[in-house]
Amino acid sequence: MAEKTCNTCNKTFPATTEFFYVAKSNKDGLNCKCKECQKQYGRNRHAKKQADKPPEKKRKYLDINSLTKTCPACKIEKNKEEGFWKSKASRDGYGSRCKKCSRATTKRWSETEIGKAKIRARGRVWRADNPELIKENKKRFRENNPESVKTSIDKCWEKNGDQYKATHWRYWLGKKYGLTEDRYYEILEEQGYRCAICGALEKDSRKERFCVDHCHDTGVVRGMLCFACNVILGNAHDSVPLLQSAIEYLNRFPKEIAA
Repeated sequence: MAEKTCNTCNKTFPATTEFFYVAKSNKDGLNCKCKECQKQYGRNRHAKKQADKPPEKKRKYLDINSLTKTCPACKIEKNKEEGFWKSKASRDGYGSRCKKCSRATTKRWSETEIGKAKIRARGRVWRADNPELIKENKKRFRENNPESVKTSIDKCWEKNGDQYKATHWRYWLGKKYGLTEDRYYEILEEQGYRCAICGALEKDSRKERFCVDHCHDTGVVRGMLCFACNVILGNAHDSVPLLQSAIEYLNRFPKEIAA
């Protein structure tokens, strides 16, 4: 195995990266100093630079055993346990900036376009991975804050009430009658946009929209009726003899006599 002599300590070591740093400018690709001598050279160079600096610019080395720490942002000395977040990357186990300065930095970052995009992306991933936890949190919040929930619902309905009603109506059409919104208006167009019995317009009906008339036995949709006509059929239980009897009864009393 090839050997190499350090030009500082004059000791001979195997010419490998275990004992010498890489230096591509040298012929053998290794530094002329061994690793220990190179480290010491760096320490001496750094110490000389620090000695040449004025006292206010000299680097203050971190005291790992100290119970306090000075934040480089606000220059305030604070208790480590109370004033700093824990950090595995730091030698003393606490972050360099205090909690207050860290929060301010995070807030400024979250208001940037990049920060907003990353926060939204992280939120989507977290929600996809924790659906059950989200349900539990929402349920617990509703139980603990009933007034806040009611206020929020009222505001949403005030702002989006018409949209919610339309969505619920489309859902109700499909679930109860098996109709789509397009099919509802197709049937209405076939009736001339009038009640299939009395001919009233939808705007003249007691409800915002016509009622969907269907057979309660088969579930087949028969047509669109105004509220009054739908109530007549409902109270008569779709009985043709009963409605015929009602017609005969009315025919026995002409309008002139009834008046």
